[in-house]
Amino acid sequence: MEMINNEYWLDYAKKEVDNSVTSVNDAAAKLEKMVLWFWSLYTASFTIGVSINAIDAPTWVLILLASPIVLLIMTYWLCVWAQLPILSHHPYDPRVPVEIIKAYNFGQLKKDRHLRFAQTLSLVAALFLGIALFSFSFVHKKEATVMNALYNASKNTILISGTLPKNTLVNTYIDSVDREGNKKEFYVNSFLVQDNGVLNINVPVNDPPKEVVVSTFWKDNNVEKGFTQKLRK
Repeated sequence: MEMINNEYWLDYAKKEVDNSVTSVNDAAAKLEKMVLWFWSLYTASFTIGVSINAIDAPTWVLILLASPIVLLIMTYWLCVWAQLPILSHHPYDPRVPVEIIKAYNFGQLKKDRHLRFAQTLSLVAALFLGIALFSFSFVHKKEATVMNALYNASKNTILISGTLPKNTLVNTYIDSVDREGNKKEFYVNSFLVQDNGVLNINVPVNDPPKEVVVSTFWKDNNVEKGFTQKLRK
């Protein structure tokens, strides 16, 4: 008994036509859920990691980190757009099959085109999302350390101040610089930052040189860091 015959394929084609609009809408709905998952993954990674205002990274990294925002919003809109009914520009007479076919083809082709747009942009969004998550490896937290050195109003004291993690041992050196650029050390100090995290050092200078170099060094997680500033009288 022949099962796969012309009637079988005609029935298959009938089901395809009957389900054509539904299948496009279902595909767009699944794509919409995937985009929402992308968005939750992106926002979670950004929240768990670091925000834009708390990172120190090159401009190109910041652009990559922000790029999925626009792409995901546009992709979500296209997914919704693909599910909307198509208003036919070809009014048809329900008694004329040729006009019915023409209106059907117009609407179906347009919905298929909308779905392809959504699929393409979702692929681009997924690519940029992966790149953005990878670019987090190039991101570093901004330094919480703030250091500054300056003369007081009378020019007889050098004020060194800053904020550092508590119990940080800070070594400070002040060198005078003559006209030939030769340095001569005239002050050395070690200071343990207290619980308030504030560093304040006042260095009296009776006869301030024309130029001094203030150097401060400390270790953060066994990584040596430093701050250097030149002061002119």
